[in-house]
Amino acid sequence: MQHKIHVTFPGRLIFIGFGSIGQGVLPLILRHVGGLAPERITIVTADEAGEREAAEYGIRVLRQPLTRENFRQVLEPLVGRGDSFSTFRLTCRRSH
Repeated sequence: MQHKIHVTFPGRLIFIGFGSIGQGVLPLILRHVGGLAPERITIVTADEAGEREAAEYGIRVLRQPLTRENFRQVLEPLVGRGDSFSTFRLTCRRSH
């Protein structure tokens, strides 16, 4: 089955964290973003959540918690001009 390509992205994509939303959106990105091969995607995460799913797609996972002290050292080698970071968060607020 051919899927519609909505955009072509020539750069690299770095996921910061890989919880349930990131795991859910990854197949959609791979399906609908042209020119984005799995070897150009890196997931930076503090824990092992989603590692098996990422491996099924051939995507590199760097298990490294990011802190104020280390984020430049960890992320600078991964990105360059034209690359993109993605964070997917679900924020729940309690009403009073």
